[in-house]
Amino acid sequence: MKKINFSWNNRIGIGVMTGTSCDGIDISAVQFSGNSLSEFNVIISKSYPYPPEIKVFVNKCLTENVPIGDLSQFNYYISLVYGQSINQFIEQYLRLKPDFVAVHGQTIWHQPLSSDFFDKKVASTYQSINISALAKIIGLPVVGDFRAGDIALGGQGAPLVPIFDYYTFRSDKKSRVCVNIGGISNVSVIPKKCNLNEIIAYDCGPGNALIDFFTTEHFNKEYDENGEIARSGLFNKELFYNLIENDIYQQIQPPKSTGKEYYNNKFIHDSINLIPHLVNPKDVLNTLTHYTAYTIANNIKKYTDSSCEIIISGGGIHNQFLIDCLANYLRQYTINSTEQYGINPDYKESIAFAFLGYLFLNEENGNIPSATGANKETILGTLAI
Repeated sequence: MKKINFSWNNRIGIGVMTGTSCDGIDISAVQFSGNSLSEFNVIISKSYPYPPEIKVFVNKCLTENVPIGDLSQFNYYISLVYGQSINQFIEQYLRLKPDFVAVHGQTIWHQPLSSDFFDKKVASTYQSINISALAKIIGLPVVGDFRAGDIALGGQGAPLVPIFDYYTFRSDKKSRVCVNIGGISNVSVIPKKCNLNEIIAYDCGPGNALIDFFTTEHFNKEYDENGEIARSGLFNKELFYNLIENDIYQQIQPPKSTGKEYYNNKFIHDSINLIPHLVNPKDVLNTLTHYTAYTIANNIKKYTDSSCEIIISGGGIHNQFLIDCLANYLRQYTINSTEQYGINPDYKESIAFAFLGYLFLNEENGNIPSATGANKETILGTLAI
């Protein structure tokens, strides 16, 4: 195969991200100066709606035995959906043809801890997308499959964004912790003046997942807009402590990562069912929102003190009740949005995947072993042309 020769000068990459919330396709065009990894310019970011059947299918994969034929069809279907959105994005918003596209794909399953499979111990992760098909549909090189290489080296394959956090938010003057609240929440603790291998980063627990699952089940809405339903309920102390008691993931030391395989309707009802009386659904949603904020705050406190600045991104930033709860649990901390650093909080992860694609094409390592648990640094991704 002919190697694509990328230099460090003025390359435009497109990053594409669809998170565990399955609420749309986020696309960002980023121009990299080539002077340093910290120097880049976000040209434009846009979001495109997901067909509603995608969220239904992904959630079905978590609870049912989906036929292999359906998984195969979905892999090509989602490539067509991606391709349509990317082509529309380029046609509408870019004057120059981009040099590459980097995609995460839609996570269907994430099992970073090995288990017995035939005669081997196997860990795995599955992000649905066919990058070869996508490359043909859009007529551009596509970098994808970012998690597999880290898992092959004994890592979690996640989180992937901390290397972007390091080059974007590291400071010589103050420690910072980047918090992304998607379906799952994750943190990147970046001590002041730190080296790359001194970052502590991991998935810290639920983000929007529990809130969204329960809102859909009981209020026939995809999410609790601004947290208004939760705010109208009352905090249930009994349920709150049941959630703490049942959350085994919180007892695991990092490196670690998780997903909706764990934080789902079963997780919620296992705690509700321990209460001998009925609980008002609004009270449950209030308590789930409190619990989500509590787990994020508790994980921040494990590795920081109040001198550390908190920088938030992700869809959860729009749930004002969740943010109010988080501020209550972190009263001594300063909490900001990535917006104050020139990064739209809704598009931080799509920007980060453009960055990861740029690293790959320049043969630069993309993982941080202290965050993922891999036994060494490695280049992440594969290329389709």
